[in-house]
Amino acid sequence: YRGRIELKMVEAQLSRAENFYIAKAGVAEALAVLDNDNNTYDALNEKWSNYTSNMYRINPFREISVGRGRFTVSYIYKRDMFTGYEQVFYGMQDEERKLNVNNATQDMLESLPGVTPQIAVSILAWRGDPALTEDILMKEDTYYNKLPKPYKRKGSAIECIEELLLVRGITQKLLFGEDTNKDGVIDINENGIAQYLTVYGNGLVNINTAGVTDLRAVG
Repeated sequence: YRGRIELKMVEAQLSRAENFYIAKAGVAEALAVLDNDNNTYDALNEKWSNYTSNMYRINPFREISVGRGRFTVSYIYKRDMFTGYEQVFYGMQDEERKLNVNNATQDMLESLPGVTPQIAVSILAWRGDPALTEDILMKEDTYYNKLPKPYKRKGSAIECIEELLLVRGITQKLLFGEDTNKDGVIDINENGIAQYLTVYGNGLVNINTAGVTDLRAVG
C-alpha cells in the first residue's frame, strides 16, 4: 500500500508541475502577442482579443496543445441574464473597456446595477474625492469608526477592485455577484459590478472594446 501511495503522490506532483508549465506557456504566448501589438488603437478583432485567422480559422488562445495538455485564454465578453447565453472571446480582456473606479463620477457609478446614491458617494469618499464636503466625509468617517472592528477611510486611490469590499455598502454579492470564488464563470443569476470596473488605464473608456453597461455609464 505504501508503494501505491508513493506512486500516486509522484503522479500528482508531476501533474501539478505539468499544469504549471502549461499555464506558463499560455502567459508566454499572451506576452508575445502583446509585444507584437504596435498599432495606436485597441479593438476586439485584434489577435490579443478575439482574433481568428481568415486563412486558417484558428485562434492562438483556444485549446492550444502543449506537451500532454492544452491551454485556453478566454473571458466572457457578453452574457444574457434572461437566457443564460454567454459570448466567449478567446484572448485577453482590455481593462480600458471598463469604467475606472478612480475617475468615475457619481452619476457613472450610480448607473451600475445595484449601486445606490449612498454607495456611489461612499466610493467617492473612500478614494478622497476633493469635491465632497467636509460634512459628508465626517459622516463616512463616523460610519467606519463605529464598526465592530473599526478602520480608517482610505482617502486615496483604490489600488485593486477587491478593495471596494472595505467601502460602506459594498458587499461580496454586489461586487462579485454569485461568483464569489472569482473564477470567471458567471451563472444566469450573477451580475456583480466588478465586471464593469477597473483600476487600470488613464480613465477613458475604450469605445472599441467596451460593453453596453460601461458605454451607458459614460453617457
